[in-house]
Amino acid sequence: MGEGPRCSVCGARKPLAKIGGKYYCYECGSKLVREHILSLLKELEKKGLVRQA
Repeated sequence: MGEGPRCSVCGARKPLAKIGGKYYCYECGSKLVREHILSLLKELEKKGLVRQA
């Protein structure tokens, strides 16, 4: 029988989020989101739209 979705990074059995078509557990998903937000902030800083705190 099918086990259901698993985290695409660590293989956890109960993923909490589907991001970009892949399932992620809390730890892996939050790390992915954090990295994405940091890259967006760096890009905005380069463009002069945000200042570093």
